[in-house]
Amino acid sequence: MMRLVRFLTPDTVVARAVTVLLLALLVVNAVGYMTYRMGIDAIIGAARERELAERISSITKAVNELPTASERDRAAHALSTLTLEVHWAHVAPTIDNPEPDAMCRSLSERLKKLLPRNSSALIVGYVPHSDHRQGDGSAVSNQISNLGDSSYNLQISARLDDGSWLWFLSYVPGTAPYISWSALLVPLYMCVAIILIAVLSLRWVTRPLRLFADAAGKFNIDAEAQKVPEFGPVELRTASRAMNSMLERIQLLVRERTAALAALSHDLRTPITRIQLRNELTEDDTLRTATEADLAEMNEMIQSTLEYLRVGAGNMPRRAIDIGAMLHTICDEQADIGHDVALNAPPGILMSGSPNIIKRALTNVIANACKYGEKVKVDLTTTGGHMQVTVRDEGPGIPEQDLERVFEPFYRVESSRSRTTGGTGLGLTIARKVIEGHGGLVTLTNRPTGGLEVVVSMPLCSMPVTAAMVK
Repeated sequence: MMRLVRFLTPDTVVARAVTVLLLALLVVNAVGYMTYRMGIDAIIGAARERELAERISSITKAVNELPTASERDRAAHALSTLTLEVHWAHVAPTIDNPEPDAMCRSLSERLKKLLPRNSSALIVGYVPHSDHRQGDGSAVSNQISNLGDSSYNLQISARLDDGSWLWFLSYVPGTAPYISWSALLVPLYMCVAIILIAVLSLRWVTRPLRLFADAAGKFNIDAEAQKVPEFGPVELRTASRAMNSMLERIQLLVRERTAALAALSHDLRTPITRIQLRNELTEDDTLRTATEADLAEMNEMIQSTLEYLRVGAGNMPRRAIDIGAMLHTICDEQADIGHDVALNAPPGILMSGSPNIIKRALTNVIANACKYGEKVKVDLTTTGGHMQVTVRDEGPGIPEQDLERVFEPFYRVESSRSRTTGGTGLGLTIARKVIEGHGGLVTLTNRPTGGLEVVVSMPLCSMPVTAAMVK
């Protein structure tokens, strides 16, 4: 249930504001419409009551002036209308419950003022459609039974000067329906207009927020920060200035730390070189061999660190790269040093990137597979506007809990992939940083038959390519 509520809940500021506004408009319009209809019904009811009382008064006065019974009976029938039947009788009609509600009492009071001579002999009440009888029990015709919404008719009886009775039947007007589509059109148009204006206004108001979020999402410590535009309400301008200041401080901090680390890595080469020279003078072959191994490992660490820093040094020029040709070069280099590597790469698959760092990233991935796997197979394919390099080895694989951690700088799995096989823990870190910097993705999975599968996916080249542009 909660999932359904979250799914139906608007997810943006504009959508939520519009939803709240729409609900408020619906409630206000519904209450206003009900109040309006109730007021209109009250006004119409009072007008109907006044008109009915005046008609009854006029008819009563007119019939009362006629001398004979036959003339009175003919006049009563002649004065009947579709909405008001008039009958003359010698005896009073039967009403079981006179003046049962406020409408009947109000009508009775009004008639007493209009007919002061007959005020002591006025009876107002309701009778069923099927029960219209005179005081002697004889039935009378009923032509208005189907006019009203009620199953009762309003009956008013007035005694004339000679003791006879003139009585009236009128339908009880039913309450008009409160849902009138024609009356709802105006508020509906108003709601639509208000919602449209609100959407446009809210999009204008929230535009600084969208730009703020876009700038935060595009922030890259390796590139020049894109400043958040400082416009909009005061609160947003203040937040934008704070965001820009924070981005500048972050970039300054990263640049200083990177420069310090690069300088340290570079300066370490001088003492390492002196140690190498002194090591040449060492007479103990075992000690000299061990020292050379340590120095080689230190050089590799320094080289990897500098490469890692250079990858993040900023945007480098890009050009079209023939990935198939590059993979052939990398695999041939690995085969030349004794690794068993097979390649399946069709020609003519191009991507846009910086050739040197792309080669470094793919070399790290393939060299890593060659180092830890007995046999390596590399496949190049294309799918959905992306090229995909799949590297499979037959090594021991990586524990599932470490498949993501191996991308962390200087992290290495302490098993067969340990310092005895060399490495600094930066190879896959550099590879992922390069690949993601080119809009790609790199994933690691353990193969069911043993070994590791690395999948590198990057967008194909979308720029017009000439032969001179292909690296």
